Amino acid sequence: PYMVIINSMTLFWIGKIAKKHGKETLCFFRETYVKGLFGLRTAYIKRQLSRYMDKIAFIADHERKKSDSVQSHKVTIHNALSEEKYRPYNKEQCIRDLALSSKDYKLLYVGGMSALKGALVAIKAMRYIKDESVKLIFVGYKWNGKKKRLRNCHGVKQKIKYLLGMDYEKKCVDQIVKYKLHSHIIFYNYQPDIAKFFIACDALVFPMTRPHQARPLFEAGFAKIPAIITDFPNIKELADESSCYLFENEDSRDLADAIHRVKQHPELVAKKVECNYIHTMKRHNEEDYAKKINQLLEYGC
Repeated sequence: PYMVIINSMTLFWIGKIAKKHGKETLCFFRETYVKGLFGLRTAYIKRQLSRYMDKIAFIADHERKKSDSVQSHKVTIHNALSEEKYRPYNKEQCIRDLALSSKDYKLLYVGGMSALKGALVAIKAMRYIKDESVKLIFVGYKWNGKKKRLRNCHGVKQKIKYLLGMDYEKKCVDQIVKYKLHSHIIFYNYQPDIAKFFIACDALVFPMTRPHQARPLFEAGFAKIPAIITDFPNIKELADESSCYLFENEDSRDLADAIHRVKQHPELVAKKVECNYIHTMKRHNEEDYAKKINQLLEYGC
């Protein structure tokens, strides 16, 4: 009568334990396969999923199709958001609430100080943008305006990374200081209500450095702002040149060029924004999401 549900592929090992206790199992596969050494890790995970997971829900067709050898019942259920979160907001009011300027062209980055989300790529791109009105709204990190020093590191591990030149936060801050980007980037701590930022800003930059969930893409869809996103094969079903602006992975100059195109060609932007909105409504609305989840839970009953 009971089902064990895991919310990440990385918890695949729980399936074996659940099966020992006679439970039905369901995995929400929210990650992207990483090949690793000779593909052994991926092969092992697929084998474990096949043996111990009765049902698997993938957030994208790309990963589901790479799981053909897995014998579980497989479906694709894209992540969902509520459009209602965005409807109450007025752009000018959001700009005032966030103490931003309506005269600036505001680029939204929501990944915090994360290498995976591409913080350094976004910061470096600002070096190549000479338009003083373009501001990067950096959400998820509050900079104190100073260089990072060894004494600012907490714990032995962080200090070792700093001394070896592997401290990611330091790399980002050093770029800001070296190229005098202070006035080009506005920092905010993590925010409980990110919808207000999407409404206030003029475009989203999503410079992920490895294939990752594309949630900001459809948040931009609901907010009806253009999205500039790293070009990876796994996001083709969600983002292409008809709906977004794509750029090469970790290429800050290419990202800067995309930003220039977005700002300078509003007529093309409007078409892409409308296309992304339609895609978002089709794939990521809450009503369809709930129906698909219920169908999956009832499958095989």
